[in-house]
Amino acid sequence: MINIGNFIRNSSGKFITVTFQKKDGTTRKLNGRIGVTQGIKDGGKLQEETQNYYLLWEVKTRCWRYVNKRTIFSVTCEGVTVHNNLVEA
Repeated sequence: MINIGNFIRNSSGKFITVTFQKKDGTTRKLNGRIGVTQGIKDGGKLQEETQNYYLLWEVKTRCWRYVNKRTIFSVTCEGVTVHNNLVEA
């Protein structure tokens, strides 16, 4: 059993795909990375992780997205998928 939170944190900036439930109840897939700092203006800093959210740089829209930790269904990184804290081959 692998914890999804640890799996995301240990991705070390590699591309991940996160499947989660949005506020409106729909399911969404996001392909992106954590820990991206390029494009932050004026020496600003984005809080990468809060108590309830992860911050990911979404490749498709080239924007930062916050993902609620409690609504994540699965995370895939380098061909390994963690679904509800269980590894899928």
